[in-house]
Formats: sequence, structure tokens, C-alpha cells
Amino acid sequence: MKNIFLLPKVAGNSCCYYVAEFDRLMVFDGVINFFSPVYLKLEEKNQLKRVPISSDCPRCNGGEESILHCLKDCQEVRGLWLISPLSLRVDRFDCQTAEEWIRLMFNSLKTDEMQMFVLCLWTIWNDRNSLVFGNKRLHPTQLFKGIQNMSVADASLMQHGDVRGNQSTATWVPPPDQVLKTNSDAAVSVSRQLSVASAVCRDSTGAVLRCGVSILHGVLSAEIAESYAIRFGIWLAAPLGFSKHIIESDAATVIGRLLKGVDNDVMDNVQLIIEDCLADCNGRDINFKHTPRAGNQVAHSLAKWGVFFGKDCTFDGNIPFPVSELVNHGS
Repeated sequence: MKNIFLLPKVAGNSCCYYVAEFDRLMVFDGVINFFSPVYLKLEEKNQLKRVPISSDCPRCNGGEESILHCLKDCQEVRGLWLISPLSLRVDRFDCQTAEEWIRLMFNSLKTDEMQMFVLCLWTIWNDRNSLVFGNKRLHPTQLFKGIQNMSVADASLMQHGDVRGNQSTATWVPPPDQVLKTNSDAAVSVSRQLSVASAVCRDSTGAVLRCGVSILHGVLSAEIAESYAIRFGIWLAAPLGFSKHIIESDAATVIGRLLKGVDNDVMDNVQLIIEDCLADCNGRDINFKHTPRAGNQVAHSLAKWGVFFGKDCTFDGNIPFPVSELVNHGS
């Protein structure tokens, strides 16, 4: 399956974005390879005496600038991450190097979130350079405006025939009569060293028949957590007795691998869970589908709720507050 990623491309003094196929390792290596020589320049400029720029952070003037400080630890940058599309509290990630932090983020984020993370990194870096070289800077409230609207990327995804399908779907779509739909999702909590898998089973009227969360201690990979969430959804729905079953997730990569089935050329933890999912189908008529995040809000919110609840639980015929409000409003 092809994965699609939106990457920054510099043309003169302007920046545009282009669509590229990727895997996580390739994008991670590209980010690290970009910043490594920059880091060396920051480390060596005082020794070389060739770059007439202070070694202090140009934003906060609070200490020597490193790549980790520049992209994460500066107080001003922490504020930028808070108002970014990801709303990240980067101060919660205790890392010694920029590479360690970026690797942690790449392992924890879903594909669409990882795309946004790289674009935010690029935006914060460009803002720093505008300050250093006296260029015009955008107001913080406008800084991320250019990457919040991903409609161009969505159109490109459609042209490439990506598994994501119709990105214009704004809300949850009920299944046909006599068909069960289960939405699954996962939330990763690095600070608590765990992930939470969630699943919500609903019928054609939109009524919640069953839902629950499962705590995955020590799992910090978004793709592994999403794979577990789909398997949890299969297990949760089994007692309901529907002959036809749709399972939706906003994890495009995992759904793509499920649709591909057993792949003898790939053997990793995600593939092992996918093969368990296929075995758990047990001959039942189960259709795996990708849905945009907007169509998966109930399962997404339930996973976030599970992080705070902190233990496994299932609910028959209801859903905990405040997640229930999303169901009542047709999400």
C-alpha cells in the first residue's frame, strides 16, 4: 500500500508543500539528516569564528542554543507548540537530544499527526531563522495557519488512490440495516508509559450496543496500539451476534495492511497483530474500512477518556460521560 506524506519544499524565499510516498524510517532519517549539519554549525560556530551570531537562543536569550532547545525546550517555542494544530505539551517529554525526542514523537504519533508534526517543526525552524536574519515574522496566531488546511493534500491523496477514501466525510456514517459497525482508536500516553485501545459498536440506528477500553501497558507505538484496538473491537463485537460487521479505524496504514492480509515478506509486531485479527475473524463477514478522524470521534474520545480512567472496562448499551455527548450529537 502507498502511504502519502506532505513535505515542505523550498523555492527561493518561499515554501510550498508537495506530496511524497514515505515510510516512517525514511521521513525520520530525512528530518535528522536535515538538522544534523545545522546542529554541527551551532556547536562549532564559536570555535570557527565565522558566523557572527550569538550562541544564545535568539528567542528567549536564556542560554546556549542547541537544536533541542531551538525546537522544543525554549519557553517561547513551548508556547508555539501549545497553539500548534497538535496542541502539544512538549515540556512533558524528558529527552536529552533532539534525535531522541523526534524518534519518540515518530513512534507515538499516527501517520496524519506525524505529517503535521514535521510541518510544525519546519514552521518553527523557519520562524527562528526569520528572527535571526531580520526577516518579517508572522504573528504566533498566524504562524501555523498555512498548514491547518490540508485540503490540497486530501485532493492529492484521492488522486493517488490512497486507502483513506473519502476525506470529505464530516461525521460518523451508520451501517446498513442488520449490519454492525465498530469504530476503534487508540491513545498513547508517553508520560504514563501506556496506550489505551478503544472500540464502540453501533447499529444502523446509531445506538451504542457495546463499547470499552483496554489498557496496553508499555505500548508506546501508535501503529501497534491501533492494531490492538482493531483486534479489541473484533473481540468486543463477537457476543452481539451480527452476521455482517464493519470495522472502521482512522489508522490508514494499519487498515491497508489488514486489507492486504498475510504478508510473508513483512514480519514485525504490527503484522503479528494483524494476522491475529484475521484469525479472530473466524470466517465471519467482517469488512475493514478506513475513516477520517472526523468519522471516528467517539472512539477517539473514548480512548482519551481511558487514559484518565486507567483500567480495562466494557459498557453494554451505554457510553461514559462526556463521550456520550458526541453520540447524542450524531458524531
